[in-house]
Amino acid sequence: MTTLAEDSCRHTQQPRARCVNTGPGPGTSPDKEDQPVNPNGSDPGDEWARALAHIDRDYPGWHAWPAVIGGVLYARRPRTSPPLVVRAVTTDGLRQAIEDAERERGLR
Repeated sequence: MTTLAEDSCRHTQQPRARCVNTGPGPGTSPDKEDQPVNPNGSDPGDEWARALAHIDRDYPGWHAWPAVIGGVLYARRPRTSPPLVVRAVTTDGLRQAIEDAERERGLR
């Protein structure tokens, strides 16, 4: 004979589920094999870095960088008041925005 407490414990206990590893979970990076390969062998990030470095070189006093999300490019001119920051989605657009901002402020 079982007591009421023992009987209720027996009916509420569930068997443990087995854990099976089926690969990376959500939010993880895919394996290197799954990532697209650039036929030129260069990393597209390297091309952006070079293009932004050329902007830094061509426009002294400006610093250009890519946004973390969204593919927007930014450039700023430190030590200006009010702060001078421009943005664009292409490097050519960023160059134009820099030139427009300098013209507006009388820096060119």
